[in-house]
Formats: sequence, C-alpha cells, structure tokens
Amino acid sequence: MALMSSFCVKGKGDMFTYDELSAVSGLANSELFSKVLTGACQLSLVTAFGDSSTPGKLDRAYTIHGLLYEFTCGQSSGRREGDGS
Repeated sequence: MALMSSFCVKGKGDMFTYDELSAVSGLANSELFSKVLTGACQLSLVTAFGDSSTPGKLDRAYTIHGLLYEFTCGQSSGRREGDGS
C-alpha cells in the first residue's frame, strides 16, 4: 500500500520520476522499492512511460489509472469521494 498511496502526493493523472516515487514511497531500501515497483508494473497497477529499451527505470515516468487514484487517495484520507464525509 505504501507505493500506491505515494501517488496521492500529486494530483490525479500526474506522473512521478523513479527518484520522486522512491523518495515518497516510504520504502527505505532501494532494492525493495525496485521489486515493489516492478511487481506493480507487471500487475498493471502502475503504468510506466518512456523508453523501455534503456537499462534501468530511472528515465521513465510512472502513474496510476484515474479510478485507482480516486480509490487509493480517497481511502488514504479516511473518506471516499462522494460519500459526504
């Protein structure tokens, strides 16, 4: 959940660089962060944009789908959009 809630730092549809996402993820171990991000991309929870032919992921941008953003960020703030809380 740490990785997904990291996207709440920016607005819906905004992208993060690898370094930005790593810094706000709360995953202190860079190897763990890389594994979690890779798994999230493989599960299509996180979308990566950029040149996938370059080694590593440092020059790619990452985002999540708008509906996943609404669900995740609504949950992390203790309320869901549209429930009046």
